[in-house]
Amino acid sequence: MAGKGSRPGERRGGRKKGTPNKATTAASIQAEIAASGEKPLDYMLRVMRDPTTEPHRRDAMAKAAAPYVHPTLAAVAHRHVNADGTPIAPTVTVTIMQPPAPPGSCS
Repeated sequence: MAGKGSRPGERRGGRKKGTPNKATTAASIQAEIAASGEKPLDYMLRVMRDPTTEPHRRDAMAKAAAPYVHPTLAAVAHRHVNADGTPIAPTVTVTIMQPPAPPGSCS
């Protein structure tokens, strides 16, 4: 039985009408934050700087806010090559010395 498709105007599958997508959801969250007047980072910094707050709570806010305020150091791979692109050859320097004189001996 061929020809069993959707009829004109009929929908099958897909997103239902009125379901918010990611952009709509993000915009509503941003609007809610703007309406409250204080962003989460501002709240964390305010609690962290409040001397009347318990020290453990201030510490927790400092830890939570740190990634948003201070950059994270990234690992850097060192290329073991000279400026012209040739590999760096290791250099070993060996120095042979006389052993020290025993204490009490005159030399």
